[in-house]
Amino acid sequence: MTVVLRVVCVAVGALVLAVVAARELGFLWVASESVPPGLWRKVSEPIGRGSVVTFCPPDEPRFRAGREAGFLPSGFCPGRLPRLVKPVAAVAGDVVEIGHEGLRVNGRLLPNTRPIEVRPLELLRPYPPGRHVVHDGEIWLVSTYHRLSWDSRYYGPVRVTDLESAVRPVWSYR
Repeated sequence: MTVVLRVVCVAVGALVLAVVAARELGFLWVASESVPPGLWRKVSEPIGRGSVVTFCPPDEPRFRAGREAGFLPSGFCPGRLPRLVKPVAAVAGDVVEIGHEGLRVNGRLLPNTRPIEVRPLELLRPYPPGRHVVHDGEIWLVSTYHRLSWDSRYYGPVRVTDLESAVRPVWSYR
């Protein structure tokens, strides 16, 4: 084996080891624009309004629609869906109102939440407009960071049992 090949093998091995170690320590790379992209870490803290969470969406039509409409890449969660990282906008007891101007939580309009039109609409429709009370065991995940975020505006409430962890940024580049 040549010296160059040995160096390459050691470098690749070190990179694989670093990625596995980082994952085991709760680090994840977030490329989504729903939160500032960068390096995030899973944290052990209660999840509430304002938290940022990671979850594997269940293999359901409402989540597959995001991939079919081109909003999501394939991933390693059930149904080849990607792991998602989203901010928590509403928790049990909150009132979510969806209208043409955007999404309101307890009467407060959230910035960057006006639903976008997607063609063909058969693939992806906004969650039904109107007033929705968040039930026990549910949360709404809505990004105000980027207006094109694919979030609860389209797929509705998420079961708390589907969440993996709260996450916090370690380093971001926006």
